[in-house]
Amino acid sequence: MYEVGVLQQELAEYYGVHRSTVSAILKRHGVLRKPGLDEAGIAEVLRRYQAGESLAVIGKALGVDHSTVRNYLERRGIKRRDSHGREKK
Repeated sequence: MYEVGVLQQELAEYYGVHRSTVSAILKRHGVLRKPGLDEAGIAEVLRRYQAGESLAVIGKALGVDHSTVRNYLERRGIKRRDSHGREKK
């Protein structure tokens, strides 16, 4: 399922286990991790976030977990918003 695009988090929820368990199983069976987003994908993350989309919405649209989106924002020094759209302190 992972190899055809199902996210690790989705597999974890489906099987009722933690995401790290899914990751360990995939690793044990030699399944390679999907590469991260390329520069165009990262630019799309930044554009969508600055346009007001949530981490979850962006992640779903780009086929990555919301935590991956958050990591890209943090690496680029982008301040995150709270659930009301205000910049976090």
